[in-house]
Amino acid sequence: WDDIGNVNQFLSAVSAVHSTINQGGLYKDHCAECQADLLRVGASNGCFNHTGSSLFWRSGNPRSSTVVKDALQECKKRCENHEVRSCYQLLPVDVQAMRRALLSLNCLISFQYYCMILVAIHMFLRCDELCKMEFAYYMPELSQYRPDGTCDFIVFKVKGKTDKTWKFIKLYRCDEVPTLCPVRHILLYIAIFGTQSKYFFPDPRNRSKMFTYHQFLRVVKETLFPILGRGTKMTTHVFRKTGYLFALWGNGEFQNVRIAARHATEIIARSYAQDALSLRHIHLDHD
Repeated sequence: WDDIGNVNQFLSAVSAVHSTINQGGLYKDHCAECQADLLRVGASNGCFNHTGSSLFWRSGNPRSSTVVKDALQECKKRCENHEVRSCYQLLPVDVQAMRRALLSLNCLISFQYYCMILVAIHMFLRCDELCKMEFAYYMPELSQYRPDGTCDFIVFKVKGKTDKTWKFIKLYRCDEVPTLCPVRHILLYIAIFGTQSKYFFPDPRNRSKMFTYHQFLRVVKETLFPILGRGTKMTTHVFRKTGYLFALWGNGEFQNVRIAARHATEIIARSYAQDALSLRHIHLDHD
């Protein structure tokens, strides 16, 4: 609540709403005399001061009103000491710790949770996008196999909130660190659960239903993050941001990473990248 960014978002929404009813431009309040003249006569061109440009009702964008401008200045004063804390990024060692804890339970539900983590990271997915992902988004016909049957990469299509068209993303086999390899885990997941559900990661207790965003968020907060032993802030973008960390720690080129993450502009992408590279320098400094 102390972030001035929330105020700016709200005022942008106010402007957008008013523009839909053609109320843009300078804000003008109603005139009591114009209204009184209209009620008295029944038809009016406005009061003496507003003849021909009557002010029977408020008009324009209230964002430009003196009251709103004064309130904005007050908000800026109250929020001037606010420090933005961005969403946490998982380190590779954190993901490995989650894998050990989940798979040690010898439980298929826990295995699904780990596969969801890997897919969300490697595909830069928001939590809601992960939960809504359907089996139809898996494109085995575009995957690549060697003559001996080894899979080099698998392909998914994705359409995020800012995407106008479907985007096709390759998940590559990772032989250097098999425990973080999305291909091995996803193919095993498909072999275990089959392809009958509409959703790729359905509700693990009722596979005919979608695993809702709120259900998965509760799993992340109550099951996954306690594994790390830290009470850190967790938001819906934790895996999306972790995707940037994995990509840039692996020497990915920023513009290619941004395209893979489907960021329309560089502003947010740069902040994600900066966080990831800052963590990298910290860990390199500490060997």
